[in-house]
Amino acid sequence: MHDLTRQISTLENAITTKADAGMTARPTVLRALTDLYCLRPEPSPDEVARYQELMLRILGDADKSTRMYVASKLARHPAAPKPVLAAISQADPACAELIVEHAVNFSAEEQMAVARGKDRALATALARRRGIGGPITEALIARADASTNRALAFNQSATFTRAGVERLAVTARGDSALSANFSARSVEPLVSPTYFLRASTLERARIIAAARRTQMGRDLTPVRSAPALVQNLRETAQDKKWQDFTAALAEKIGWDEKVLAPLVNDASGEPLALLLCCVGAYPEDAVRIFLCCRDEISHSYVRVRTLSDIVRDTPAQVAAEILQACVGREVQLAFRRASAERGAQDLPRVVAADRALPGDRMDRSWPAEPPRVSRLAPAASRGDRRERTLLIMKGA
Repeated sequence: MHDLTRQISTLENAITTKADAGMTARPTVLRALTDLYCLRPEPSPDEVARYQELMLRILGDADKSTRMYVASKLARHPAAPKPVLAAISQADPACAELIVEHAVNFSAEEQMAVARGKDRALATALARRRGIGGPITEALIARADASTNRALAFNQSATFTRAGVERLAVTARGDSALSANFSARSVEPLVSPTYFLRASTLERARIIAAARRTQMGRDLTPVRSAPALVQNLRETAQDKKWQDFTAALAEKIGWDEKVLAPLVNDASGEPLALLLCCVGAYPEDAVRIFLCCRDEISHSYVRVRTLSDIVRDTPAQVAAEILQACVGREVQLAFRRASAERGAQDLPRVVAADRALPGDRMDRSWPAEPPRVSRLAPAASRGDRRERTLLIMKGA
């Protein structure tokens, strides 16, 4: 094709002649005209102008299949006239979605306008767009739309800002598949501890694991639970007296009960597990408490096991840092180093003594030290010695 302008003029004359004869072939001409235009990778300004003028004149007579054909061809052409794309998009919503998702000359400003617009279908199409940038994905996530977020989650070529992913973790907290898809893209958690309470269960686990890694190698003073406090927490939980339970925790860590209540009543249980870490509860005590919680926790073996593992493996300082970040209040920790008080060699006995309570008949996973049994034979009584002496004197 040496002269695109001349061929466009020829097609224009054919349209006029057939129209005068009472015949219409405009859909066919539209396809042929677009094929000719797309064969030229860099058309001249005059060719672009002639093509645009003729397309805008006859585009209104095109049927649905012709509009889709033209839109699919122009979407992949870098010099597709913007007025033609806009006219096709206005005439057919399906073509508009195709152009938003695939048009190579769809600018960042136009993408941002779609991301902030009201059309949900166009926003979802934009979320599927290949190579979409971080600011655009952040604007799409701000819509808090489930279909848009899911399209972003499965768009492997999309990039995300930190703020956008944190907001996504908040808006899509209940979608485990969505959370897992995003988490699989990053070694570190995608959510900071500030958003711990609003993050998904998966991201909460990753936040706790990351916090543990940062504390590895540090000399962390162990927090030991006061026996009376643990017994009180265990009994109030078993009696479903959660207000008293919350009051006891609040007094221990120095928080207000109103601030603490949402953490105790959390449906997933991770905040409660961290609180028990802060007061130095033992895993077996935590299990008894979790078994008395709301049904989402107590009726799930996996959930109780996961939460008890958090209590067992998370130092109090790590739990306090996470809670301070998400609530904005300092956690009051009471340190009691048993080895420094009574000697490292007596640590098992100290632990057993600390856990022993007067009148406490409940089974313990850590029993007190068993009584020592002498290996020597018991001393004979005075009567036995006298009888043995008489026998010897008689020569028996």
